[in-house]
Amino acid sequence: MKLCIISPYPPAIGGMANQAKMLVDSFKAEGVEVYPLPTNPKISMFIERIRFLRGIVKEVLFLINLLIIIRKTDIVCHFACSYLAFFLFTFPCIIVSKIFSKKIIISYRGGGAQPFFKKWGFVVKPLFKIVDGITVPSGYLKEKAFIKLGFDPVIIHSLVDLKRFEYRQRKNISPRLLVLRHLEKIYNIECALYAFQIIKKEFPQAKLTIVGGGSQEKYLQTLVKDLKLKDVEFIGKISYDDVWKFYQKADVFINPTNIDNMPGVILEAFASGIPVVSTNAGGIPYMVQDGFNGLLVPVGDYKGIAEKVILLLKNPALVYKITTNAKKDVENYSWDIIKEKWLKLFQKK
Repeated sequence: MKLCIISPYPPAIGGMANQAKMLVDSFKAEGVEVYPLPTNPKISMFIERIRFLRGIVKEVLFLINLLIIIRKTDIVCHFACSYLAFFLFTFPCIIVSKIFSKKIIISYRGGGAQPFFKKWGFVVKPLFKIVDGITVPSGYLKEKAFIKLGFDPVIIHSLVDLKRFEYRQRKNISPRLLVLRHLEKIYNIECALYAFQIIKKEFPQAKLTIVGGGSQEKYLQTLVKDLKLKDVEFIGKISYDDVWKFYQKADVFINPTNIDNMPGVILEAFASGIPVVSTNAGGIPYMVQDGFNGLLVPVGDYKGIAEKVILLLKNPALVYKITTNAKKDVENYSWDIIKEKWLKLFQKK
């Protein structure tokens, strides 16, 4: 089997890039001939600074590489998402694969599928009818988006490299809080800051570490000053190889997002033994069961986040319960289990 996996790849930061890299490495370790095709090809720093030109150059390079690599492969697996990326990458992937008579599998990701399909379903539906398989990482995308569009995709969960994240059993925890997301509006990091303001009143020694970069970084730093918050540290962008260190140092993971599907950061927190407090956005309730392997609050409920964090800080038995259950659950996202599902799909006629 010769496999082409099309996706953004690191150094791009994000779940899709990390998932693609792990899948490539895992299949290579199995002896599969894999051709990674980045939708974010490297270009010169000069062109990178010019927004309009940057987009054109990257799209042209992607299309050229697609035409070169597709001739070498038997199966194309494309990590797809919504809106502009769909038209720039998914559309040509499907058309070119069919022109060259290659098997094409679409692995659809991201929490924006529902509104995207509602608006652009008349374009998406005919394209998906000619692909050879569709996968989604959660029941949320399957039930809320694809079934309504008339498709029954295969659920193949996101992959977690359990060797990368060292599990540390927690019980009596300290108020060392962690947020690890892009600093963009959809992830609502300010919600975590307002929650931290409440937590700080009851636990003055509390510390909040925010890992990630994005368009809201300056705004959030200004908000910290306006709220007169102390002990908030902005780390900025980091290499994925260093992510595990921040899970190890923290004792509560906060995920304040407004929109999400199956965030890998929650699975990484599970694998690290850190209790999770998250909003119930999108597909998160499909992976986090409130009171069993994590704690959930409604989207935007910063008071609820604060209450749940304080509950954990005062209740060692609850910390032990949800982290041990999370440890068992995350084993379902290991390569040994995920591999069989991918191979079955690839081999299906």
